[in-house]
Amino acid sequence: MKNLKLIFVLLLGIGLTFGSCKKDDDNGDDTNPTTSKTCYVVKETSDDNSYDDLIYNADNMVTKYNRYSTDGTLFENTEITYADNNISMIQAYEGSSLKSKIIFKYSNHLDSTIIYIDTLGVMTKVGYHTYTYNGDKLSSISTYFELFGQTLEVEKMQYIYSGDNVSTITKYEMGGLFTLELTSTSTFEYDDKINPYRNIGINDLLGEVQYMTKNNITKFTMKDNSGTIIEDESLNLVYEYNSDNYFTKYVQTNFDNSNTETVTIDYKCE
Repeated sequence: MKNLKLIFVLLLGIGLTFGSCKKDDDNGDDTNPTTSKTCYVVKETSDDNSYDDLIYNADNMVTKYNRYSTDGTLFENTEITYADNNISMIQAYEGSSLKSKIIFKYSNHLDSTIIYIDTLGVMTKVGYHTYTYNGDKLSSISTYFELFGQTLEVEKMQYIYSGDNVSTITKYEMGGLFTLELTSTSTFEYDDKINPYRNIGINDLLGEVQYMTKNNITKFTMKDNSGTIIEDESLNLVYEYNSDNYFTKYVQTNFDNSNTETVTIDYKCE
């Protein structure tokens, strides 16, 4: 659940698990009121020494996200383009080859995203997302793909909030009768500290819970359609914090102890 790696999964619009994306002007709404600094994530390092880094523009909005292997080789990178302080396009590359892109459409909020993937050197539209809101909060995302000559809704995510944090996500996927069926329900618990991923400029953009919430997830519980906990997908997270209440390290462990990962975070602070 290394946070920013999920961008590449989401770019393809497949397995969307977790919009308005305009950067918040009032950082006080998303930070601990006793903290004088705003800190921006610039690097995430896993315990296998692979790492990801982020590059920002003058307004502290992410313009590039790069992924490096354990030997320091760049193997994937994403470029983010803005128009009127809104993200207008995200492009994902492997080396110099463009592999996928998303185009963003707005009215009062983010209305829809159009998904393209590389098909024999040609960027081909394969589907789109639509977004609905309850007030200013994202309430659902629907994913549509062109299958069997038809445009079908293949996935829907519904969001419930507790204050400024997402408390529950319900996921539906297309079943054998080409209708949506409940596949999982996820619940979240939080600490009371600053979530630094609210400061990188994408916020509710992708419907990913880690960018949408004020605080940091301490427990993530996923249940299947019968209400049984999926232990190898559910997580406990433990953080270490600096004096500004930003976490500098977290350890995530699956409920069944099948996997543990430690990630360290570097910041630039202002």
